[in-house]
Amino acid sequence: MGEYAGWTKSDCQSLLDDLIAVLKRYPIWPFGSAVVASDWNALTLDERRFLTGGSFLAGEYKDGGAPTKPYFAAFLFALQNVSSYYKKGRSVDFMMDESKNLEGYARIYFQKIKSSSFERADRLGSLSPGDSKEQPGLQAADLLAYLVLRTTREAPEINKEIEDDTPLGRAVGKARNLKQDFKLFNKRAFDQILVALRGRESKT
Repeated sequence: MGEYAGWTKSDCQSLLDDLIAVLKRYPIWPFGSAVVASDWNALTLDERRFLTGGSFLAGEYKDGGAPTKPYFAAFLFALQNVSSYYKKGRSVDFMMDESKNLEGYARIYFQKIKSSSFERADRLGSLSPGDSKEQPGLQAADLLAYLVLRTTREAPEINKEIEDDTPLGRAVGKARNLKQDFKLFNKRAFDQILVALRGRESKT
């Protein structure tokens, strides 16, 4: 379609190889995550609220959260992951691609995390929108997001190892810690994260 009409599979692969080569030339330390939609939808409403920033008091839901948007489970992972690489006394600023559907709550959630008891909250700087047409960094992030999505669709149990000779493996060669920096949020992961919440609910 459009400018790519008539491209062969070989043409597409060649372009992808060139884009990955560009990523590898720059000091980019990639990370990524994906949420298994069927496992997300199998969670209760309160569990999905909790995983997207909802507030609870004594096991009872108070406010907040975005239970229909698993994007924010990955959003929290991004903040936690990046801030873990910054030393105390330093902060990191974030930029996200402009989105009318996501940007509003992202700002609210970001500020909520900054003012929370999150152990690295003081390392979170600012969150601002950006246009991927003008920001090469966002274009690189879009490419990585595409590769993570494609890989997880092809191998839903990717929580193990990313093979070096795959497009994603080549793109993330500079990752600081592959096991830590790439996560698949599936039933097993949700069960581990929700232990405390489910424990409180069972006591009420």
